[in-house]
Amino acid sequence: MVTSPIVRLLRRVAEGHGIKQLTDLELLGRFTLQHDEEAFLALMRRHGSMVFDVCRNVLGNESDAEDAFQATFLVLAQKAGAIRKPESVGSWLYGVAYRTAHKARADTVRRQRCEARVPGQTPPRASDLTWAEAQQILHDELSRVSDYYRTPLVACYLEGKTQDEAAALLGVSKATVRNRLERGRTLLRQRLVRRGLGSVAVLATAAWPLAAASSPPRSVLVASTAKAAQLVSAGQTVVAGLISARVTALTQEVLTTMFLTKLKTTTAALLIAGLLAGGLLLSGVLSADPSTTAHAAQAQQPTDQSQDQAPEKGTAKKGREKLKLRATLEGHGKAVQDVAFSPDGRLLASASADQTIKIWDTATGKEVKTLVGHPDVVIALAFSSDGKSLASSTGGHFSTRGAGGPDAVKIWDVSTWRKKSH
Repeated sequence: MVTSPIVRLLRRVAEGHGIKQLTDLELLGRFTLQHDEEAFLALMRRHGSMVFDVCRNVLGNESDAEDAFQATFLVLAQKAGAIRKPESVGSWLYGVAYRTAHKARADTVRRQRCEARVPGQTPPRASDLTWAEAQQILHDELSRVSDYYRTPLVACYLEGKTQDEAAALLGVSKATVRNRLERGRTLLRQRLVRRGLGSVAVLATAAWPLAAASSPPRSVLVASTAKAAQLVSAGQTVVAGLISARVTALTQEVLTTMFLTKLKTTTAALLIAGLLAGGLLLSGVLSADPSTTAHAAQAQQPTDQSQDQAPEKGTAKKGREKLKLRATLEGHGKAVQDVAFSPDGRLLASASADQTIKIWDTATGKEVKTLVGHPDVVIALAFSSDGKSLASSTGGHFSTRGAGGPDAVKIWDVSTWRKKSH
């Protein structure tokens, strides 16, 4: 039956109103199962301004921010069915947006990091910081806060939700949301102080929620992204003009990084199983000694998030007593991927994205040896139960050297620090 344009318009309005009432979980379900473009548009309208602000704050460039914005939502289109906490979609998108924007400005960041390591350089003073630079540092540190505290921070401060709305979203009481917000801001302020901002950290965290809001992404950008996402979800070819080649490449790069990050945990488990089958009982970070795991957590600072995690009931005070910083070990050129203590606790091995393994004397905090030989990121370490061998892995057949390469796993003789086998 033919209906008038007015009736069709009223139906669309009614359907749009119904979609707005759906939760993020329901919208994700409709998009995943039905490739519903309207459901994806609703998600973009709900979280798009926050994502665009993050991209713009990190990149400082409108055009680059639009590319990162599109890539972030295209990643969501391909990972919608794998999000473990649908009630935290905003926090998940925040993390992806930050990583995507960070990828887009990787060359600049690497140059800044090299300059920051030049001897004699001092942290920037409050008077030297522009608001744009302060925002970049804020997002850098917020991305490192655990999801437990980051979710309410994103919901209330970046997306403008009230504490009541955030409580309903997370399924907790308003008092719980308030406590998590206060604790999250404290953790964020502490991180900013460690970055050298000093007293400006207090001003930044106080002013940030009020100064974060800015103009939303262009409607044509939202529409083209939603259409591209619907085509990608349905397994169809994206029409030329919806997204650029740069957005496509950026999306793929972020998806690859997410895959490799997830693979790291799986590979470490496989390495452990293989070593156990070969008769090498592991200790190190898997030791039953609670002080060992506490030391291992501290060795990964500043990127470790152990002190940001949700406190368990009745154990918060006890945990604070154990996690006392003993030393900060510096020397790797890139991020630390894994650590392992020797059975006697005298040595600590650290694996890094700079393709090296460093051995540290736990009593003095001094570097004992640097092991080289892996052609890729070293992601897993384990000492044998007798402390005579150290195993290291780059991730097996996903190594850049190709499938089944001999550089995936190496066994080192602790007495000489030479390779025993691979």
